[in-house]
Amino acid sequence: IGLNALHLASKEGHVDIVKELLKRGANVNTATKKGNTALHIASLGGQLEVVKLLIQYGAAVNMQSQNGFTPLYMAAQENHDQVVRFLLASGANQSIGTEVRFLASLLIAKAFFLTGHLSRILDTGLERISFATDESMFI
Repeated sequence: IGLNALHLASKEGHVDIVKELLKRGANVNTATKKGNTALHIASLGGQLEVVKLLIQYGAAVNMQSQNGFTPLYMAAQENHDQVVRFLLASGANQSIGTEVRFLASLLIAKAFFLTGHLSRILDTGLERISFATDESMFI
């Protein structure tokens, strides 16, 4: 499956449309062909209000895409700290996900804007890692 109406509305942050689709029975956990749900897509885009709504309707906060990414990882990757905080408060587990769990933890820490030595390590180490941000990677 490619992107459906719920995925598209979640990506663009259209809370009212997302709510209407969910009220009409849209499956909150339907995934794209790469295994990304509306929660993955909203988390990647930093759409906090959509993330809250999807979780309210039962979105699986720890679901992994085909490449092992969780919504938490995707939000942290893009430094969406409010989304990261909300996902963690909603039961997201930072220990699951990609084979590079350590990197996920560092991304989460970076999203919380840590200072001192860890921040310097992140600024020098993570900048050398190239992340694909082309949305086709997630569809």
